[in-house]
Parts: sequence; structure tokens; C-alpha cells
Amino acid sequence: MSVAVISANFGGYACPKARHMPQRVETTFRHFVDYDISSREHTLLPRMAAKVPKMYAWELLPGHDAYLWLDAPFRLSSTESVAWWLDRLGDHDFAVFQHPTRQSIHREAMEIRSLLERHEPVASDKYFGEDLAGIVSLVEADSDYLDDRLYAAGAFCYRPTRSTKQALRDWWGYVSRYHVNDQLSFPFAIRHCAVQVIHENIYHASHLVFGGV
Repeated sequence: MSVAVISANFGGYACPKARHMPQRVETTFRHFVDYDISSREHTLLPRMAAKVPKMYAWELLPGHDAYLWLDAPFRLSSTESVAWWLDRLGDHDFAVFQHPTRQSIHREAMEIRSLLERHEPVASDKYFGEDLAGIVSLVEADSDYLDDRLYAAGAFCYRPTRSTKQALRDWWGYVSRYHVNDQLSFPFAIRHCAVQVIHENIYHASHLVFGGV
């Protein structure tokens, strides 16, 4: 079983490369930065360009049985961390964390809207001008979709099956077409996949540490 652990930092947007513990499972670590792939600097902000390895690691680094994405501030804290993720993944397409505070795309959209209405500087910098109404309307228009879940998109594991690849392509489509907040469309993008939800707080999870290098 070969696993690729992927992270990225474009434009110095997030913290430096994390120092992961060596793993018992065969693991390839790859931290993408601006010069590793075409950053499309004239068309994509670094925050958006970093989503290319997040959603296309299976294409950029082919040949692995599973892929583990970690936002740059997260690091693996044990030699058993990748094995822990694989145990959670099992035969599912994705293993994901539930969102620690919100339970639906609608609630996430309400939070973003509230931050913008209060002119919160960080939110305004990241989300001003994004098509929040567009992604909400897309989700609401799907009568078969029940908006009762939200995932924390900072860490997730998947097998590179046909369905997961298509879901990740769809996810890229949603964030590029509608809204850069990727967890806003994450549940909708993977709605046709078999998803194992991890009922832990992503910031205090087993085998995962947030912050530090």
C-alpha cells in the first residue's frame, strides 16, 4: 500500500512545510510550492493555485493507492498516523472530518455572509466578490441532495477511483466557478461517493497536530 501525503504553500500564504513523523506505511511526502507546478500567476491568486495539488494530487503524483491531503499547518504526529488514516478510509472513497462547528452548507454560507456584513478584514480579503449566492443556489436546486453535513476540508484521505477523480474535478469546478471557500462545496462535490466521516475535531484529532513545524 503506497500513500502520498500532499500539502502546498503558494505565495507564502500559509506556514512553512510541516515536519511529519516517519511512517510505518510506505509513504511519499510532497509539499508543493510555487515553482513545482505552473502557478498560473497571471490568472490565479496563490490561494487558488494551491488548490490544484489539493484537488489534483492524483494527477500530479500518480501511482499511489491513496492520497492524504493536509493543509500546510497540519502535521502527522505519530509513526502510525498514515496507518490510522487508512484504517478510517477502509473501502470508502473518502475519509473526512466533520466540521467542528457547523453542520450544513447553508450554515457555512450564513457564517461567511455574516463575516462580510461585519466587514471582518480577513473574510473581506478572502471572500469579497465571490459568488456565494451562486453556490447556494446550485446546492438548493438539487432536489436529491440533503444539506445536512459539512466537512472540514483541511485534511482528508481518498482512493484514486474513477468516482473520486470526478468528484475532485467537480470540486475544482465549484471553487473556480462560484466560491474560493472549498469546504463550502466539498460535501456537494463528493455527494455520490462513499464517505467515511471522522467524528473528531480536526484541530484536536488523533495523529494530527495543528500548528508548529
